[in-house]
Amino acid sequence: MKLTTAKLKQLIKEEFDGFINEIDDGKDIVPFDDKAKKAMDEMIPLQVSTLFDSAIKLFANNIGRYSGRRSDRQFFEDNLKIKVDEFVGHIIFDYFDQYIPGGLDIMSDRFPDFSGDDFELAHDYIEFHPETKRVVAQLKEMIDFAIKMSQFKKNPSAAPQGSMAKKTLDLIEAGPNHFVQAFELMGSLL
Repeated sequence: MKLTTAKLKQLIKEEFDGFINEIDDGKDIVPFDDKAKKAMDEMIPLQVSTLFDSAIKLFANNIGRYSGRRSDRQFFEDNLKIKVDEFVGHIIFDYFDQYIPGGLDIMSDRFPDFSGDDFELAHDYIEFHPETKRVVAQLKEMIDFAIKMSQFKKNPSAAPQGSMAKKTLDLIEAGPNHFVQAFELMGSLL
């Protein structure tokens, strides 16, 4: 049997279609079930510090960025929402990486996924998990602190040299790692 170009193209197309059908047969869609919840219950407490750390860096690096209290608050709250969504995405990807056989598929644009409804359930489960809510509550308190520090940074005379506010602002300006220390210092003085 002679293999013509047309016959070769037909064979390749059939094989490729069969491969695509194997991928699209629903095997890459997994349920958000008790197994997924249990795995995420284990993952969230281990990784929630990344949410906290990334938000703190954002807060510390943006103190005094905007001209008004309202725009500061809006900036910090909007970016906290973004950080929470990023955290949720990381948990979902890590779940598939660790708990689904094969993890991410060899094709970078094809990977196991929750169905649309299950994705929403997974997203809400992670976002409203007690550990996530605890960290978000702490970060919301720190937003108020960042706004107060922004006011001092915008108006240096409001924080006279040698005052606790000035020392706190200097601590924050030393780097994001000092933001939590500054927050705790001010909290201990109140």
